[in-house]
Amino acid sequence: MQLNWSIPQQNKQAQDYLRQAIRKDPNCSELYVQLAQAQEWLGQFRLVPPEEAYGPAKQLLGKALELNDKHCLAYWELAELDWRYEWNWKDAEKALRTSAQVCPNEDFVHGNLAYYLAWAGRKDEALAEISKFRELDPTFSEPLYIEALVNYHLRNYKVLTEVCREYVISDPDNWAGYYWLGVGRFGANSRSDSVVSEIGRVIAEQLRYGRFFSVCVCDHGKTGRSAEDTSRFLATVRNCVRFAVHDRSGLRWPRQQGSGV
Repeated sequence: MQLNWSIPQQNKQAQDYLRQAIRKDPNCSELYVQLAQAQEWLGQFRLVPPEEAYGPAKQLLGKALELNDKHCLAYWELAELDWRYEWNWKDAEKALRTSAQVCPNEDFVHGNLAYYLAWAGRKDEALAEISKFRELDPTFSEPLYIEALVNYHLRNYKVLTEVCREYVISDPDNWAGYYWLGVGRFGANSRSDSVVSEIGRVIAEQLRYGRFFSVCVCDHGKTGRSAEDTSRFLATVRNCVRFAVHDRSGLRWPRQQGSGV
């Protein structure tokens, strides 16, 4: 049975299961990491105040690392809290570096580090980590998502668009590919009054379906208004809305989505 951690009742149910498992096996570090992730989601989806979500999550991650100081994902989750919640970028990078040191052959740790470095504007270091990522996952089972994030933060919109064209072909049922494709096209073109006008008209839809919907519309705002452009735009919007309605998992890397319980 899979539970969606972004839904309050299912998140609570997941946490109940995990706490029961911890009572039966209190020395299992993985259980503490999973419980910390579930707790984090409460904050990410604004279901509880940040301090109520992230403080307990950090304590759980500390316990996990006491039990297993080589738990790669625990370091990533800790880094994410330092990075996004506490704005403690020094400790965030330290946790990411530690994750890469203890698990050098895990592709996702290099992907996460690349994501952070791209956000920090450190292009060469980010691209170096992406290269390691590709070496460890030559079949490209998941790197397109993280490559999209990295190229977005590096403002490589042309590369972002190319990556996401491949993304939507390889995984046509994943809304994230359509989202980042829209972002790439939007960023690759100069902004215009027509784009701003389009943004205003979709604010209501943005609130309902998520920010990526407006990006799709903005992309159309910079294209011509030919029948072909309009047809392509409508197809993109239908895909965005289709996946938005059924996927409330946010913009985290799919491998770390909270649906494992």
